[in-house]
Amino acid sequence: MSTKGEFITYPVGQGLFYAGKLIKDNDEFNFIYDCGSNSQEMHLKKCITEYRTFNDTKDIDMLVISHFDRDHINGLDEIAGHYNIKRIFFPYFKNMNINLFSYELEILRLKGVIQSETKVISTSIPEGQDPKKKNPEFPELEELEEDASKTPTKLKLQVPKPNKDPGKNTHIDVKEEDLYKSFKILELKNNQFKVFDWLFDFYNYPLSTTEIRNINKSFRDFISTHKIKDFKDFISREEIRKPFVENVFSKKNIQAYTYISNNISLCMMHAPERVLTCKERIATLLTGDLSLKDNKIFKNFNEQYSYIMSKLKVFFIPHHGSRNNWNDQLMYLYCKKALSIATVGSGKGHPDFEVISKIFLSKNDVVCITEKFDSYKYIIDQKAPVTALSTKPGSPNGKNGWYKSDVQVSLSATDSGFGGVKTEYRKNGGPWTPYNGAFKLNKDETYIIDYRGTDNVSNTEGFNTKIINLDKTAPALNIGLDKSSLWPADQRMVTVTVQINATDATSDIDSVMLTSISSNEDHNPDDIQANLNTPITDFTDSFELRADRISNENDRVYTITYTATDKAGNVTTKSVTVSVPHEKSKK
Repeated sequence: MSTKGEFITYPVGQGLFYAGKLIKDNDEFNFIYDCGSNSQEMHLKKCITEYRTFNDTKDIDMLVISHFDRDHINGLDEIAGHYNIKRIFFPYFKNMNINLFSYELEILRLKGVIQSETKVISTSIPEGQDPKKKNPEFPELEELEEDASKTPTKLKLQVPKPNKDPGKNTHIDVKEEDLYKSFKILELKNNQFKVFDWLFDFYNYPLSTTEIRNINKSFRDFISTHKIKDFKDFISREEIRKPFVENVFSKKNIQAYTYISNNISLCMMHAPERVLTCKERIATLLTGDLSLKDNKIFKNFNEQYSYIMSKLKVFFIPHHGSRNNWNDQLMYLYCKKALSIATVGSGKGHPDFEVISKIFLSKNDVVCITEKFDSYKYIIDQKAPVTALSTKPGSPNGKNGWYKSDVQVSLSATDSGFGGVKTEYRKNGGPWTPYNGAFKLNKDETYIIDYRGTDNVSNTEGFNTKIINLDKTAPALNIGLDKSSLWPADQRMVTVTVQINATDATSDIDSVMLTSISSNEDHNPDDIQANLNTPITDFTDSFELRADRISNENDRVYTITYTATDKAGNVTTKSVTVSVPHEKSKK
């Protein structure tokens, strides 16, 4: 059975809270991409309450943190109070001082987001992987985790210690009794994997060696300048959080773009596995606050996701539709024929009017979800529709499964996804015909009706077949006697031999029987000797009649009636006569 995906974007205002649920057989895989907001707290709490209805299990199988801005993570502690979080994906640049992220991760641990059994995972593009490859291979997530667990990155949380000798890099270890435990980070060797038959593809813009070196140095300088003693000190001093971002992740360190805090954003694409071969738009691409304005970054991003851009159903506009993160190429490559989404807060300045106008003017759909909206939910359904066929009359009104009157055929389809279902049928192996309403079968024939439904994402059910046998026409029946009169009328019993010709063009003959022999005169019972109402097997019959009459002025006329019935139950009767003349001349 294929996987069904249900996805929902919550109206948190200025921030993002996106959730998905993959359902296959009796298994679920629940994931979240960011949960935070800078709008009023009540909006975020209301959305988290709504999420608890959407995910009625005890687990979040995958939590993805695009980046560590407040409006993307400040709802995670509330989420963690209701669920076991099995794994967290966070954005990490290889060779960057891991302590930059240890602070953020420690905060998440202290708030209960990282729990005792939570796997902390980073992804990286494997060496030698060609991002332009149209059909990348997607290993199983559990396989990647098992491989990564053999050589985990042990993150020992440390506080750098200022040193007069710049050539030395000293530090103070944090004691475990101070609750600052070590993390084991699983670094997956592939940024692409699958769960069930659903694909995930992650992306970080790769920073240069110079940029990473500058960030690492700024981090050490910041810790020294602000005399940060330990994690507890860092966490409790809210006033240094903004300077931390502005100094460490600054333009002087990052040449390619302005705000690294946004642009470390971990992008995520997800789609059914068949997206690699089908033409339907069934993929979703979330971009966090990544800036794609710089053509260098956009080129790298496009190399990663070009294989999927024509398959996008939903595209999340970077950084809530900010002009500073927008690139006009998005309009033609990623927004085209997809639904573009921006989650924004009222009066926050996002999205930029120019960005939204460009999407509209390019005749593409866009929706801005503010805290005043309802949640936006969509389903990517891999389950094919189920089409049912009904007839009028509801069941055969003849024998042996045959209809004896016109048959009206109706088709109806049900589908677990959104959108309509296109239903079609064909008769006797002919071309497929769109179903536009009930159709009538009115010719004698055995009809083989194939029918199927296709939903709006091209899930097509294997065709069903209904055989309808229709025979409205009675059989043809001819009776031939070897004699039509009995003479002389000497009261003898005379044998009459019958040749029967019975045919039926459609359902074939079921039976022929001699159903009655009558006389226009009163007669004795033994004047007629015949096997009545007994099927005749070889279309030859015989009976005996008495050559006798009562009247000297009128003939005795025997009327012999045969009945032919076809397999549909249509009946034909045929009568012939044998006379006993009252005079020889009428013999």
